[in-house]
Amino acid sequence: FFAKAIRGIEVLLKKNGYRVIITQSHDNVEDERSSIETMLEARVDGILASHAMGTTDFKHYQKVLDRGVTLILFDRFNEAIDTHVVAIDDFKGGYRTTEHLIDQGCKKIAYIGGFSHVHIYNERFRGYRQALLDHDLAFDEDIVFEGDMKMQSARDFTGQLLDASTIPDAIFATSDYSAIGAIQVLKERGIAIPDQVAVAGFSNEEFDSFVTPSLTSTDQHSDEMGRLAAQLFLNQINDESTTTVTQKTMLATELIVRDSTRKSGDQSNF
Repeated sequence: FFAKAIRGIEVLLKKNGYRVIITQSHDNVEDERSSIETMLEARVDGILASHAMGTTDFKHYQKVLDRGVTLILFDRFNEAIDTHVVAIDDFKGGYRTTEHLIDQGCKKIAYIGGFSHVHIYNERFRGYRQALLDHDLAFDEDIVFEGDMKMQSARDFTGQLLDASTIPDAIFATSDYSAIGAIQVLKERGIAIPDQVAVAGFSNEEFDSFVTPSLTSTDQHSDEMGRLAAQLFLNQINDESTTTVTQKTMLATELIVRDSTRKSGDQSNF
């Protein structure tokens, strides 16, 4: 995801004479704060960022704005920061994925999500729960996981699901790496995918077509997200007006249906 987004950012900004400096926090909040301090000390023209999973205090981002430096948040953002945002409609993405599983005949859909304080994961969860509600299916908190989205965490939770008295007939993981972790455990236990348990991911990573079974996932159009974030930066830099109105650009998602959920032979994408 981030490689594609960065590519979208780099291509456009280099064409416009900007040098792109890339840092990674690896979801470590202290590294994130340090990177922002370094950027400010280097007197950069702007910062485009997707905040770390564990970030709950956004003072370091507010400092960027207080210094008068253009700040664009993409993918992960927080309403506490009044700045420009480019993201996807995570609610609809979560809703459509869940509805697709329901359309395949699934009635007990487990959910593997990130921490709820992260806006994108909260929205995907809201979409999941709303789809269940709209289709008169019960919400069961015992088959819902909230955590760090690492593959091992998904493996551990999937094992717990399979050890329960009644296993789900579908798993919706809000990252493809978590979905792969779930698939690994299902295959190790001899569970047929998707006939016994369907699995859907989120992000449409490039490996999704090559795993067995191929993984149904939601395309976030990350390269387009990066390009739009870069364009929004250019627009702000070139805006000579004295007032700045923050912009929020929301991209539509696309559900890519593959073998991991295709129980009924449905060939369509959404």
